[in-house]
Amino acid sequence: MLLIRAVLLAVSFSSSPSASAQEEAKVPFIEQTLQRSDDFYSSGMKSLVGDVVKVTGVAGEVVQELQKVAAAAVKDKMDKSKVGLWKTWHAMQKDGEVDQIQFWNSYRKLPEAILTPDRSPIWEEGLKRLLKPDELAKWDAEATKRRTRIEKAIADYLDRGRKLWKDQRVETRKAQVEELVTINSLDAVTTSKVRNGIEGAVTSALPAWGKGLEKSIREYVKSAFLGGADDRVQALEGGQINFGSASEPEAVVAEETGWRELLRQSLSGEQFGQWEAREQQRLDRRMRAMAMMTVAELDRKLRLTMSQRSTLEERFLKVIREGKSKVDALFAQNYANSEIMLMVLNGIPDAEVKSLLEEEQLVVWREVASRYSGWWNQF
Repeated sequence: MLLIRAVLLAVSFSSSPSASAQEEAKVPFIEQTLQRSDDFYSSGMKSLVGDVVKVTGVAGEVVQELQKVAAAAVKDKMDKSKVGLWKTWHAMQKDGEVDQIQFWNSYRKLPEAILTPDRSPIWEEGLKRLLKPDELAKWDAEATKRRTRIEKAIADYLDRGRKLWKDQRVETRKAQVEELVTINSLDAVTTSKVRNGIEGAVTSALPAWGKGLEKSIREYVKSAFLGGADDRVQALEGGQINFGSASEPEAVVAEETGWRELLRQSLSGEQFGQWEAREQQRLDRRMRAMAMMTVAELDRKLRLTMSQRSTLEERFLKVIREGKSKVDALFAQNYANSEIMLMVLNGIPDAEVKSLLEEEQLVVWREVASRYSGWWNQF
């Protein structure tokens, strides 16, 4: 099953404060983005014109005019995209280096990024001008059907994922209840109360589940773009695409809060205190292990000194503690490769890194950090 990871590799580009056309040409990412987008939208609009012809039955000069309108809508989209891309670039490069992930996330919020050719006034006005009322009515009905199908495919996928996540968390909590029963010798009444409260504690986190996942899915299927989503929607409907089973950090926190509140209400004060102490010890060991694992992975690349290893272990431990919900949400996606812990490099300010590492090590650190910044920034 194909695993679509909603993350881009982070690459940093630098640019001088001034912004002439010659200087802009030195930033290949923008031109590459524009070219790929032009190809995608041009192909999609060509398919869309074909669909309009098939649904409405128009022919001859009308088809040629529709093709011209589609091309004009794509050009309008790309012109606006170019303005938006450079506007974002110039705003961010004033502070020095521009991180590709941060740049792309900022650009995607702009109206220029959201607009698609099939929603362009140029395309919509062209349809009204070139199609007869009955032909336009046929196409409007078909477009509505397509949008409904896209929304249903997304909703069904999220519903399946939400149920899977809920079932997994309920089973995990059931195992923890059995551990509680054994360690604390819980009586039957308390045991029943905790068991019966598990589903409610997990369900309380569901509203926060999948927000980022939905964004990734919509980006993948291009839900607003009727001419470019059909094959992707088919894959989504057929279960051929797996975006992972991630939850948001907010969902992780909400579920943990619900579970803690259930235990606080169900256990005696002494029992709850014992549980909290055990959980804190467990959490401390797990975070310490993560920090050590991160240093071990980094040491393979940088050949750290003993002093550097010791300092970084404590610094990574602090980052992991502060970003606990982010780390937990990432590992909820079932990514088991320990190298993924290198994402926490992005949690340490660059000034601290400069004071700790040699110049050669710093170069490698930045390269590794940029490679994993997408994981760190996705939540």
